[in-house]
Amino acid sequence: MEAFINSQLDKHTEHETNLFIHETLEDIRIGKATAASFLEGLSNLHSDFDFIGLAVEKEDGNYCIESIHGPNTKEFKGLSFLMGEGFLGHTIATHRFQFWKDTGNDPRINFFNRYGLYSKSLFCIPIFKEEHVAGILFGGCTNRQMKSAEPKSFTGVSNIY
Repeated sequence: MEAFINSQLDKHTEHETNLFIHETLEDIRIGKATAASFLEGLSNLHSDFDFIGLAVEKEDGNYCIESIHGPNTKEFKGLSFLMGEGFLGHTIATHRFQFWKDTGNDPRINFFNRYGLYSKSLFCIPIFKEEHVAGILFGGCTNRQMKSAEPKSFTGVSNIY
């Protein structure tokens, strides 16, 4: 019985997330919402994440963290990185959803650690514009390891740009 109830709660959360994403993406397109409000809303729907951010490609080919929500994240807004650099750049290079359950001993986590965000688990979802990765949605946990991060919860995210 408990498994059934948990399954129903997961379906409800997934439905709420998809509804929020589609409504907010439309609001972003018409200028009624911002990337920051989008991330804050996702964070509220997925309280199991300690932080969530959005990085976008800039004209020079670098990627820049445009917005990030969560404790100890103010230092990250505006930071840039290259394709292949760290966890975020790895996701851009592979064009695939990535999930790392335990980032503790991986040197790629230094990008986060150096600015005071000690992530234990991390997910990254590429955002496509046609066939090109225009950005990534990323997030994770600092106080525990996530068991999994299902990309299906964020269907439609690739339509941000």
